[in-house]
Amino acid sequence: MHASQLARIHALVVCALTLWMCPVLAPAAGAETYPSRTISIVVPFPAGSSADVTARQVAHLMAAELGQSVIVDNRPGANGILGAQVVAKAAPDGHTLLYATSHMLAVTPHIVRDLGFDARNDFVPIIMSASAPAFLVVPADSPHRTAKELIEAARKAPGKLSYASSGEGSPQHIMGEKLKKMAGIDLLHVPYKGETPALMDLAGGRIDLCFGFAAGTMPHVRAGRLRALATTSDKRLAAFPDIPTLAEAGLPGYAERTLVFYLAPRGTSLVVVKKLNEVFRKTLFSLKREIEERGVELIVSSPEEAAAKIGAEYERYGRLVKELGIASQ
Repeated sequence: MHASQLARIHALVVCALTLWMCPVLAPAAGAETYPSRTISIVVPFPAGSSADVTARQVAHLMAAELGQSVIVDNRPGANGILGAQVVAKAAPDGHTLLYATSHMLAVTPHIVRDLGFDARNDFVPIIMSASAPAFLVVPADSPHRTAKELIEAARKAPGKLSYASSGEGSPQHIMGEKLKKMAGIDLLHVPYKGETPALMDLAGGRIDLCFGFAAGTMPHVRAGRLRALATTSDKRLAAFPDIPTLAEAGLPGYAERTLVFYLAPRGTSLVVVKKLNEVFRKTLFSLKREIEERGVELIVSSPEEAAAKIGAEYERYGRLVKELGIASQ
């Protein structure tokens, strides 16, 4: 074989190898300059909600770590579905992230036929960040001073008392339906487009009770607009030792929490995901005291641990939705 032919073959081999390696090298090369512009954390709940308060604190600290602006983009509606749709369709470059709850990812898929996204396959988990119980709250002028009194009143007047939620499949919805089943009572479910408007109507006396998370609920309690009767945790919270559990109110075994995750669109580089995980870890640890003062357990998982937990919650809630008789839409 002539030298010229060998040279041509060598050139073709080099070219082929270069083309084959491009998809492998591209994500890593992109990660070297990441982030290259403003990062948006889509929060699918209203401004002022518990999710919004936490995400804004995280975004502020992340900006300092990454050297780029990090903003919160509130996209409330349909119990998180609208915001999740935005991120599922976003470019997988790490500049659009999703604040998601276990209920969005593990409950809603069992009750909404057409989500517009695949909760288990259209996202890449970055981190599981928190486990949060809720509080059973009533208007400050409610005649019910304890959870036990509230349950007894509901038993005497089936269907008369109403409870608010952030929408079908939301944590508040699951908690309310679980309360109904375990207590043997009938409550009217009134869904809202988020926790904030639900709590405002509760404070105004237009709703009888609600489950709410600390960041959004406790300011109303401290201001004297709402009264906290119980927590959904399995034991009293160190941050709120005077608030009993629902188990103490006569519902042994009642315990519900919602888990919080940060996700990226499917296809996001593993290198970018790992970098974001490190930044989230550092940011969350710096907020540890504030987070735990809200009665929330801080969790800093790996992407793999977050993915496994989402899968486990999907299976658990699939069974619970059937047990509670929540109809699909």
